[in-house]
Amino acid sequence: DGKDEEEPVLLLRFTDLESGSYQDDDARNGGITYEMGMTSIHAVRQDGTVLHGVDVFREAYDIVGLGWVYAITNLNPTFRNISDHVYNFFATYRTQVTRGAKLQDLIQQQYGDDENENECA
Repeated sequence: DGKDEEEPVLLLRFTDLESGSYQDDDARNGGITYEMGMTSIHAVRQDGTVLHGVDVFREAYDIVGLGWVYAITNLNPTFRNISDHVYNFFATYRTQVTRGAKLQDLIQQQYGDDENENECA
């Protein structure tokens, strides 16, 4: 009927840290560096609030109407603490399983290893 469709509201922003166009100083990316993003999942709300870890999953699932999936993690501080620790353990070792490389090695590759080059000279 000729009406312009409205742009969808972006409630959470996820970006590819390894894309050539990613810039951590872009305000839309919440100042999340490669190291921060690889260490723990992050998302940026429309208002600029940065979430990380299990809070990202809680928010994302809530937005799509599946908040009940993570609701148990908010029932009491013990459940929340356990879920945070399980995620942090997973985040620490996930790249060894998914990419065959340690997290620190990927971070050093991204930033270059200038410090070690000077030690060899």
